[in-house]
Amino acid sequence: MEPCYFKLDIVSAALLYLDNTGSLKDIKEKCNAYQPDLRQKNNGTYSFSIPLEPMDIMDLDVQLGDVVLHNPKIAHYIFQEVVSTIITSLNLMPGIESNQIVVILRLLSVPGMPCYRLNSFKHFPHPTEGKRYFQFSGIVTGATVVHKYTKSARYRCPETSCLGNSGSMYIRLHAPGAKEAQTIRRTFHCQYCNGTLEEDVKCRELGDKIVVDMVDSGTFHHSIQSVLTTGVRSQAVKVFVRDELVNDVEIGQHYRIIGLPTYETLNGTITVSLEMNNIVSTRISQRQTGLPERMRLLHEDRRTSPWSFGLSLAYMFGGEISPPGTYLHLKLGLLLSLIGRCDNPSYRMDTLVIGKDTGVLHQLLMYAASFSERTIVHSSGHHLMGKALKDKHSSGSYFVEGGSLLLANGGVCYLGDVGRFKKKTMEELQQALEGGNAQVTIPPKFNGGLPEVLTYPLRCKVWAYMEPTKKTNAQMDVPGWSEMDNATRLMADKIGMVYSTETDSAVEEYANSLISHQMLMNAVAGQDRAEPAKKYGIDFEEFKKFIDIASQQVVEFTEAAKDLICRYYISSRNMYATSVQGSTFPRNAVQVITSLAASHARLHHRPDVLEGDAVMAILLYEESVVARLGMSALSVQPTPHIRDNDLDEYIGLKNDKKMQQFHIRILRFCTTHAGDEE
Repeated sequence: MEPCYFKLDIVSAALLYLDNTGSLKDIKEKCNAYQPDLRQKNNGTYSFSIPLEPMDIMDLDVQLGDVVLHNPKIAHYIFQEVVSTIITSLNLMPGIESNQIVVILRLLSVPGMPCYRLNSFKHFPHPTEGKRYFQFSGIVTGATVVHKYTKSARYRCPETSCLGNSGSMYIRLHAPGAKEAQTIRRTFHCQYCNGTLEEDVKCRELGDKIVVDMVDSGTFHHSIQSVLTTGVRSQAVKVFVRDELVNDVEIGQHYRIIGLPTYETLNGTITVSLEMNNIVSTRISQRQTGLPERMRLLHEDRRTSPWSFGLSLAYMFGGEISPPGTYLHLKLGLLLSLIGRCDNPSYRMDTLVIGKDTGVLHQLLMYAASFSERTIVHSSGHHLMGKALKDKHSSGSYFVEGGSLLLANGGVCYLGDVGRFKKKTMEELQQALEGGNAQVTIPPKFNGGLPEVLTYPLRCKVWAYMEPTKKTNAQMDVPGWSEMDNATRLMADKIGMVYSTETDSAVEEYANSLISHQMLMNAVAGQDRAEPAKKYGIDFEEFKKFIDIASQQVVEFTEAAKDLICRYYISSRNMYATSVQGSTFPRNAVQVITSLAASHARLHHRPDVLEGDAVMAILLYEESVVARLGMSALSVQPTPHIRDNDLDEYIGLKNDKKMQQFHIRILRFCTTHAGDEE
């Protein structure tokens, strides 16, 4: 131990830092909060949490900053002495001894240099290099049940005449990375008489602890060149989480943490883990500004229209998968879903696509998912919600491994063909979509009683597709609709948006010829899809940057947009309740339409959600209603594909006039069916 660590100037620097940051005031307030315990003559410990910003400490005193970053044990000793001296000198807690004061240091950051980061096991320092703080960024894939550990224990000498019999001389505190046996055992001896110490069980203080598995944040990164499924993972890092930090950790969340590496040797094998010191942030997002040049020029050109810019993007989106003009409204819906937020489970942008050409739909959905910050591709070998397993860390009764819906937190969970799901899996999915929660059942064998259910909020967008059932002769006259079996209908009712790609034979034949030609072109081009993307004007990277920017756009609803959505919902509910036998208007319609309208405003780079955004949202939702029920109260007919010579009608000025007429139709519909509720 270097003598400089105990020089007066470094201790003075620690005191000055506490004073400058307001921690001295916090210590005094904490002492006042402990007064009731003092009056009851509590012989336990009293904790004081001190936040430390190493960069500020470096500016104040380089030596102290170096100790905080590279020698946590000495740093703890210095601040422990300073806080104890403050409390005893000012008589803030009369009657307690200095070793009853426990100081917990919480680092707020570490330097941004690579030597302070851990990305995987290979970056962990060798045990002989000593302990210091590192930063690790990762996603929680599983966690043990919350259980107790011993924070502190008080011992005394059983010999009444010995000096070690009275007071709080022997207090054992938990050290980072230490096992329970290092805090609680019967082999401690008195320093005066060498007798075996006995624990005062009444003074034992317990805390909460969980052990979580975290993987590098890049593990679930999805790209068009390489699809990473949930069955392929990086090696997980074991992280110990204690006390108040336990409540801040959730399966599927992305955290940037500061921790101390710990090592345990058993039978010649070294087990590496991290002892979490603090959570720096729960989400890392680099805010981008400035639209890509071609996007900006297109936005300027379409500025006068409330709808043309978004439709133009949808026209070009995914051109390397299906040619421009095919699946126009589906591509628009996928863009809106990507831009939508996942903060509120009730306003998720879930998507179900019903169509015959499942191969193209699968490629298109996978392509769109590659723009998401996080994508989980569900496979039959993985759990959908999660599963309780025997605790592999031997620290609790069970370990909860996150399923696809939990791991996709903040991103897209792509389920593929849900028509192939088993009945039980389908029921679990429908329940999760309806309630906005993922439930994990804990078997009785793990808790010794009745089955326990853990509930986690659903914070991802669920995408899936399925094949339509065969049409009857009566259904041939309704484009975009096929009679649904019971399982399909239940799934469609629970999910937000349903897109049907069924259309009349002439348009479908034209679209199929374009898609076939595109598949041949892709086969000739091989893996390099950059050339086809450039051909259609806007490439993958430009779309990626635009979606990142648009998803960060904060929007506010205008009164006109909110009023139109509410009136449409009330009118539709009244109309379907009286006119359609056995049919009901979806209960989540307001949330879905609101999310569509907000995303449409973000797509057009607008801070306000206007009536035009609500009109487009209602049009897309009416197409979804046709896919569910086979009819539209506003006489909307889905148009999955368009021909090249119809661009003006579907994207340009003619489309603007059609949308204005549709707006008038909505207002008339609301006037007719609003009833007394308006």
